[in-house]
Amino acid sequence: EEEQDWLLADWILDGYENAKSRDGYGLALSALSKINPRVRYKVAWKVFDIWGKRSPPAQAPAASPELITAMIVAALLLQRPELSLVMMLCFAGLLCVREALSLCYKDDVVGVNCITLCLGSTKGGLEQKVVLTNTSTVNLVLSYLAKFPWKRNDGAKLFSITWLCPQMGQE
Repeated sequence: EEEQDWLLADWILDGYENAKSRDGYGLALSALSKINPRVRYKVAWKVFDIWGKRSPPAQAPAASPELITAMIVAALLLQRPELSLVMMLCFAGLLCVREALSLCYKDDVVGVNCITLCLGSTKGGLEQKVVLTNTSTVNLVLSYLAKFPWKRNDGAKLFSITWLCPQMGQE
């Protein structure tokens, strides 16, 4: 078993040196641990952990402003102003979709050349405010508010669209 542990560690090290994907090695190591639970593979797991520290997983790059602008314009052309404003607020205010969709009219404060969004509850904590000063964003919010004045009552949601999370089956 000790020899098997060292062979696995050497196999993982070869994968690291040859710039292979780390995922498959982790799956193989986990599968071997499940098949034979009394063997610990201490050396192999240590090599695998060090590989993860030396080359951490890469994060996906953020969407470019040009792509977001194209999506917003496409939503406007498809006569979906709510969707375009949700995308704009999420991009400009760094909001989660859930945060943007839970905004009410009372949460939207119009100032001089700015819009302040009062977020009720967020992942980072309660009662956070986001100030948007970008001229295009402010103009889009003001145009939206002017176009849908009949919806305005303090408790009403700013958007009538919902988002269903496919993993959780929740909004």
